[in-house]
Formats: sequence, C-alpha cells, structure tokens
Amino acid sequence: VFLLLAGRPASPADEPNLSLLRDRHLAHRADFKFIPSTDAWKYYLAADVMALPYRNITQSGVLLSTMAFGKPAIVTDVGG
Repeated sequence: VFLLLAGRPASPADEPNLSLLRDRHLAHRADFKFIPSTDAWKYYLAADVMALPYRNITQSGVLLSTMAFGKPAIVTDVGG
C-alpha cells in the first residue's frame, strides 16, 4: 500500500499524524502544499482512488477532474 497525501489542508490540525502511518508500515508521501494545475495531472495519473474529505463545499473542481481522469472518488455527503 502506498498512500499519497496531496494538497493544502484547511488547517494544520487537519494534517494527519504521519508517525502513525509509519508505525503501521504504510509507505507514504505527503505534499501539504498548493498543487498548481500545471502539476495536478501527475497526481491524478498516479492515483488509484481519490479521497475528498470536504466539510463544506459548493462545487469541487478536484472532483470534476477526478471524474475526467476516470478515477473513483470517496467523498463526504456535503455541498453540491
């Protein structure tokens, strides 16, 4: 299992506990930064599934891009 965490969290408190992931032997990479659209395609191609844990949203360009790349998405039941 390889877990890639990408994108800027809503707050520092939302960053996952990376030491917990290491303790559970999950290989991972974390890019907690803004991902410009010129680089985003690399992340979509690398993904097997996208998780979008929104707390509040009206429309998601990330979800639309996920669908355009033909990737499944795990989403929360909020927003449009």
